[in-house]
Amino acid sequence: MISYTKLSQITLIYIMLLGLFSRYTEHYYLWKIIFLCMFVCLCISKKFVKQLCKIISNKYLIFSIAISLFSICFSNNNRYLISNLNLLLWPFLFMVTIVAIFLSEPERVSTVLKKSCLPLNVIMIINLLILIIQCMGIPIFIKNSWRELNSYYEDLCCGLFGYNGTHELTMFLLFMNALNLSSWSNCKKNKKTFIVYICIVDVLIALTSTKNDNIAMVLLLPFFLVVYLLIVEYLKREKISILLNKFGRYIVILLVMVLVAFMLPNTREFINEYVLIRVKMVINVTNPRYQINGSNERLAIPLNALYHINGWLFGEGIGAASYGGGSFLGYNHFGLSSIGALVMTGGIWFYLFYTLFYAKTIMKMVKSKHKFPEILCFGLIVLLTIYTIFYTSFVTTIWYTFFFMVIGNDKNKRGWRTRYSNGSKI
Repeated sequence: MISYTKLSQITLIYIMLLGLFSRYTEHYYLWKIIFLCMFVCLCISKKFVKQLCKIISNKYLIFSIAISLFSICFSNNNRYLISNLNLLLWPFLFMVTIVAIFLSEPERVSTVLKKSCLPLNVIMIINLLILIIQCMGIPIFIKNSWRELNSYYEDLCCGLFGYNGTHELTMFLLFMNALNLSSWSNCKKNKKTFIVYICIVDVLIALTSTKNDNIAMVLLLPFFLVVYLLIVEYLKREKISILLNKFGRYIVILLVMVLVAFMLPNTREFINEYVLIRVKMVINVTNPRYQINGSNERLAIPLNALYHINGWLFGEGIGAASYGGGSFLGYNHFGLSSIGALVMTGGIWFYLFYTLFYAKTIMKMVKSKHKFPEILCFGLIVLLTIYTIFYTSFVTTIWYTFFFMVIGNDKNKRGWRTRYSNGSKI
């Protein structure tokens, strides 16, 4: 019989493969059934069940479930209830599984991350090469069925991340940035070559993002890089004073990235003509001069919900509108972002408690004594829910959870090195 240690490693590798290829193959039920079989097998282990029980007994999850029940009971329309709960369930399951495995087998997780670094980088480069070819107008790995559903070609330029997978590709690349920086900081040889490779990859990511209209990548890359550096630096000492002394350095890094972006003609044109205009549209959602459609619906929907009493209570009902997209209450792109979908259907308190649950659970891997990293994690989730379908895209949630797994693994390795130096065994 296979041991829990081995099964946990196999499950993590399988989740990585699912996050990489499930959207392209589209056989979601097959991927999910295999995962469920693994999940059931994991539940045989007391170590896994113990961590799982600690996670699901979180007070914020209990509050979220209670509010959602009230939302369902008081709603006049629960047409999409089953499909919406199904969409919320899978990201939740993958997230709690990853966290529970990390908490129960941290050393094995470290081994998986170390051994997967090279193959994941190979897959990332393959994705970037395919993406470059796609952005040149050659539709390789783009299915005809996708082109029939969406005539906007740029949305389909996602490498191997499937139909409209730009946000999923973005989160994978952000995770890879963290994994490579972690590997670079821990490697003893070829550090200069490695950091040059990371910089070249980031430049390629920025350039391709200008070609496939991936505004999320342009906006999120500097935020995630700075947050990663801030949390890693903070965890070394867990003192705000030390962090503030080095905060200026990371602001300089952010400014340099912006300056480099503006020095590249294609990137500068993309930022001026697409990014800044979209950001301005989102900010001016309450301005009657701006038509509410597309990008600015991301904030217009939750703001509209809060203008009515339902937004401050239980929303229109968890099953009142489809999280999978479509029109609702005059909005053409309902479900375009998780914050709009959850606030409108479940109310602001459901959204806040559910987001707090995700942040608290994911930060269990980091194990900080203070709230600072947790606040950053919460802020990143809010940012992602504004611009992506974070709570209904299990691929996005998988790579976001792995992003913080890298940070938690870094902290664990520092602890192990300290124990070794003191002459104790692990």
